[in-house]
Amino acid sequence: MVIIHEIASKKILPIIRGILVHELKNRGFSQYRISQILGITQPQVNKYLSKPIEYYYKGVVNLGFNAENVSYLISLLVSTIVNGYMDKYIILINSILHKLAIEYLCREHREICIGDRIGDPYIEYYREWVERILNINNIVLLIPEVGSNIVFAPFKPKDYSDVIGLTGRIVKAGVNVKLAGEPMYGGSRHLARTLILASNYNSRVKIAMNIIVFKNIEKLGSEYNIVYSGPHDSIDSFWINIEKKLVNKPDILVDQGGYGLEPVTYLFVDSFENLEIILKKIINLLVKDRFE
Repeated sequence: MVIIHEIASKKILPIIRGILVHELKNRGFSQYRISQILGITQPQVNKYLSKPIEYYYKGVVNLGFNAENVSYLISLLVSTIVNGYMDKYIILINSILHKLAIEYLCREHREICIGDRIGDPYIEYYREWVERILNINNIVLLIPEVGSNIVFAPFKPKDYSDVIGLTGRIVKAGVNVKLAGEPMYGGSRHLARTLILASNYNSRVKIAMNIIVFKNIEKLGSEYNIVYSGPHDSIDSFWINIEKKLVNKPDILVDQGGYGLEPVTYLFVDSFENLEIILKKIINLLVKDRFE
């Protein structure tokens, strides 16, 4: 019998640990501290360091995983450790190991899998709604040049690992749109951070999406609380100004961008149903303006 835990512990965990050891060492962690964090001995840490990080990424590829995707997952783990969120680290690494083990298992033993998805009800719920949103007529009109994303927090989020988003983006493909990436906890750090800030001031907010900036947004009417921010002269000032505006509990935040930032409109809603409603209203407004 193939047991998911065995796949994770024997095939995947040693590789993930090897990369983590190198990344933490590069950030100034001592071998003793690394051994405490990862729950291994100092001689084991030294053994992992005796091989270059490329050795472990080669192991990633040999197991059939995408090295870039795994590198992104590692960055989430490292960020969680560096910020001292050890409880979150434990949850996140177990989630990642489970994800990779399922992917490996379903690739090697497809007869016992339905697709290659993790059986997380919130991720499946998110996936179904994203597909529905992307089938809205003329949704391509709302996608910025940098792409869009949708993030969802089933419960009040404390950090990135509480927020589901795409690891890539929603991008234009001619007159249509397509997905780049897969949904997972910790996806889309920028938009996830925006959602976390919004939920700090409005606990009803569970979903955020970024779309284009467009004129005549006021025509949506008084039903929506619309605020404006920017332009910004730096990333730091962006986050400071954004948070000041989110205190007002907006449904829509129109950001003028700034240095290194494309102007975008952020939508904040309490449900996917309401996201669908507001997107359709905006599309109707844009289409109507084209013919006036």
